[in-house]
Amino acid sequence: MAALTSSTPTRKRSAKGPARPSTKAARPRGAAPSAAKVAAEAARAQAAATGRPVTVGVRELRQNLSVYLEQVKQGVAMQVTEHGRVVAVLTPVPATASRYDILLAQGLITPATRSIRDLPPPRPMPPGARPLSEILDELREERL
Repeated sequence: MAALTSSTPTRKRSAKGPARPSTKAARPRGAAPSAAKVAAEAARAQAAATGRPVTVGVRELRQNLSVYLEQVKQGVAMQVTEHGRVVAVLTPVPATASRYDILLAQGLITPATRSIRDLPPPRPMPPGARPLSEILDELREERL
């Protein structure tokens, strides 16, 4: 029996049959946003007007995570609820989160209340006391 040859490559058929065309219609540029985006924008506007944080259920968040993350990036804080109870808070990361800002936000440090220029001059050394620099030099020599 002779083998059939073809100049075009053959594609392997899947077990389900021939490929079907996509049923999803491509959305043209500038088309109306999805229902999730519209609902998220409405919730954001209402929360901004009332001063309350935006609340979103776990299921809604999971289904439209990218929409809500985009809002968090824009500075909107959100409360995530599960069965009507708040279980998490999504807040944007500060743009300049320095180590100082992080420690301050965690309450591990407190900001200065006065300027360093308000400090009095150092006290004079007592008579006969060795300068601290000499003591440190001796300690460093002992280690080497």
